[in-house]
Amino acid sequence: MPATGAPDPALLAASALARGLEADELELLARRARGVTLAAATVVCRQGDLAASLFVVLRGKLVVEHAANGRRARALGELGPGEHFGEMALFGDGRRTATVTCATDVVLAELARADFEELIARSPRFAANLGRALGARLAAANQGRSARRGLGVVLVVHAHASTPSLAPAIAGEWSRFGRTLVVVGGERPGVHSPGVIALDAPKHDDPSALERAVDTARIEAGLGHVLVELPRLARENELQRAEELLRIGARVDELWCVLRVEAAEQDLASVAPLVRRARELGLRARIVWRVERGRIHGTNARFPAPLEVATATASWERDPSQHDALQRSDVVRLARRIAGVSIGLALAGGGARGFAHLGVWKAFQECGIVFDRIAGTSFGALVGAFVAEGAQWQIAHDGISKAVVPPEWLARVPGGRRMHLLRRARSGGWREQLHVALQARTFEEQRTPFSTVTIDLLSGAQVVRESGDVTEAILESVNLPLFAPPIWREGRALVDGGIVSSMPTDVLESRGCDRIVAVDIMSTLTPSFGGAVPGATRAPKAGALETMLRVHEVQQHHLALARKALIDVNIAPDVARFHLTDFHARDTIVEAGERAGRAAIEAVERCITEAERG
Repeated sequence: MPATGAPDPALLAASALARGLEADELELLARRARGVTLAAATVVCRQGDLAASLFVVLRGKLVVEHAANGRRARALGELGPGEHFGEMALFGDGRRTATVTCATDVVLAELARADFEELIARSPRFAANLGRALGARLAAANQGRSARRGLGVVLVVHAHASTPSLAPAIAGEWSRFGRTLVVVGGERPGVHSPGVIALDAPKHDDPSALERAVDTARIEAGLGHVLVELPRLARENELQRAEELLRIGARVDELWCVLRVEAAEQDLASVAPLVRRARELGLRARIVWRVERGRIHGTNARFPAPLEVATATASWERDPSQHDALQRSDVVRLARRIAGVSIGLALAGGGARGFAHLGVWKAFQECGIVFDRIAGTSFGALVGAFVAEGAQWQIAHDGISKAVVPPEWLARVPGGRRMHLLRRARSGGWREQLHVALQARTFEEQRTPFSTVTIDLLSGAQVVRESGDVTEAILESVNLPLFAPPIWREGRALVDGGIVSSMPTDVLESRGCDRIVAVDIMSTLTPSFGGAVPGATRAPKAGALETMLRVHEVQQHHLALARKALIDVNIAPDVARFHLTDFHARDTIVEAGERAGRAAIEAVERCITEAERG
């Protein structure tokens, strides 16, 4: 593993293992440890490997996964600055009990076995810190819980006094996780919120009050989580706030800056001094946009260094008394981010059958089911764009229908449906109608993280789009070679993603989804082909185009079957009798999707609960 010299003593001193060490003990720890810098996606250690060292996280974030009983690995949690891992193997049989992978670029301090044993012998405080950590993990295991996953400490700062407090809303949703959340500051959450402990906000006139409050909250939380929410300070107090953030930076996993989308430049300028002064904390910052319900959160504002453009949305609406009310789906996603839970929705390709996605989504919306990430292929990408921006299913239905459904008279003409698709694909008519129908023009404006899948014919590689123009990404993903030439972009020849990935479950898994719900519209073949049914000796209506469409359908059918292993809940609407071009039957297909969605509600809710309680 590449060493980068001695680790930063200040970052090492802020770790849980170094808590309370005397100067000479801390100096010994710093001398014995070596710095290690690794890029995102690097595997630090694999489950079952022989172990020779312990690691302390100084910067960045890692994901811990464990595979049991031959099943695919499940995420146990995340590790951030100040936390450590690897000591269990040094006490046991010397083999790693989990796989740890870099979620971001990371800086670690590595302590070899011999140095680890020396520190235990020479530093009682180091041994005590280690014992506390092992005790907490053992207690968690005895209670059937994993070690803490998600974000240990989240710090929320507001750029303007008018943005609503997040603490009470998140506290109101916290009972779903069965874990402790300690809330410091913010509007006081309900004292009866299960699992929530409310502590008073630190005093503004005490320079070390925030530091003490965070340390107290971490002790109260144990293996749980801490949410610290600070009010907007007057401009003359900004330097003091920056100094406070400097002192607690190593303890904080993420900084959430709550900004108003309608005053983005002004609010960014307000938080810029804080994130520049507390640069290490700024590297772990996210922007939470306060957005009026029904509007998008896109902005052309310039982000101050070192803020990364990683965003979340907290939409709101006002009741008659002019109070802000956060939208529940956004609050659930924010709460899950703290808890380290991610639920993904995969929408398969399948032509006109894709209208079934809208029926499933209608059932989900009415039951309040919330997803944290969405991925779609081909028609699934088209529907997924509307789902990700938070559109009501009827709005999505109308917008998609205008883009793809042929006039009724043309649908009755032999070959008319295919002719309509061919003409729209080659004329660019879809582009204009989608630009009108979609509120969110870019991925960055979507309410829920969203991915589309397309294929590059030059390299044969799968291309996942998650930034830039949403409409262009959809057009790439639905670009069936039978109807239009490849779309050339960035040196790639892009066509329908369903050619190799009709069900994008792999995209969701690679982005850390704990559970995946999929809507499968291709695992059952249409029973007829070209006017023929099983047992026939010929297909009287099977021309070249009809045959190629059938080949595409069979290909997607087998790809859908192959991806089932990654699916936790598979929803398969009864749409096999519909051909890929049967867009005129959209309402019947939507109804089939709604029936399947309602039938799956109990299984989906149970799956989500298992993930949240895991």
